[in-house]
Amino acid sequence: MMRRAPGFTAVAVVSLALGIGANTAIFSLINALMLRRLPIRDPGQLVELLFKARAQDHFNAFSLQSYEHYREHNHVFSGLVASADTPFAVHGDGLDPEIVHGGYVTANYFQVLGVHPALGRLIEPEDGSAESPANVAVVSWSW
Repeated sequence: MMRRAPGFTAVAVVSLALGIGANTAIFSLINALMLRRLPIRDPGQLVELLFKARAQDHFNAFSLQSYEHYREHNHVFSGLVASADTPFAVHGDGLDPEIVHGGYVTANYFQVLGVHPALGRLIEPEDGSAESPANVAVVSWSW
């Protein structure tokens, strides 16, 4: 029957291919965003704190001073972390700078999230102290 109606066969095969491709793409997106757990300790316990000023229609992040105040007066959460996304210019000897996406995080960021490195070490609370002001970077293969 397929040989007798090659036009119908082509339309059927293309329709099936498009349908399977679309379903695969949608499932991949939903799986990545909603079904797969975050690779951190107790992802269901995460809370993001944002504020909204009266005259604004969008949420804002907290200032560093506000974060420090909440961290020092915290009696509810097991830990508070802060991060700020920013682009960085990475360059080496004789190479042109390349802009990469990154961010600044507090010294306790990885400890609170329960994340472990595949290689090397992460930022530790001692790295952010006044006694040991170190410039430490964590490199990841995905953002």
